[in-house]
Amino acid sequence: IEYNARFGDPETQAVIPLIKSDFLQLLIASTEEKIGDYKLEVYDKYSCCVIMASKGYPEKYEKNKEIKGLGKNGKSTYIFHSGTKYSDNKKSILTNGGRVLSVVALSGISMEDAIRKCYEETEKIKFENMYYRKDIGYRYKIPEKK
Repeated sequence: IEYNARFGDPETQAVIPLIKSDFLQLLIASTEEKIGDYKLEVYDKYSCCVIMASKGYPEKYEKNKEIKGLGKNGKSTYIFHSGTKYSDNKKSILTNGGRVLSVVALSGISMEDAIRKCYEETEKIKFENMYYRKDIGYRYKIPEKK
């Protein structure tokens, strides 16, 4: 089984927030070949990551679409910017790539709860020609919204 988790990949973005230990010290131990001595601690939580992309990705896609709804995320949510930039007047954030944002939500309750939270957070963000997969975590039963 191959597990692909380069920095910047959605798999890594879902795992990094679960690391309780000092991440910089983990990297230093790795480069100094002392990783066997490093005590890795992780939070006992679940994590889900959904990529928000521009229509046309991974082929040809449009840029410079204003992103609305950022800054309204919950306490256990992380938004990773990968294909964004400031507008010329620095008053808004625009799309600037195919993979625009990664939305990561954590839950201490269950995987189903992390998935539900992640999709609730993605619904707060909007930009023209935005799309994202709606089948992330499809193997888990998602509770109905009340």
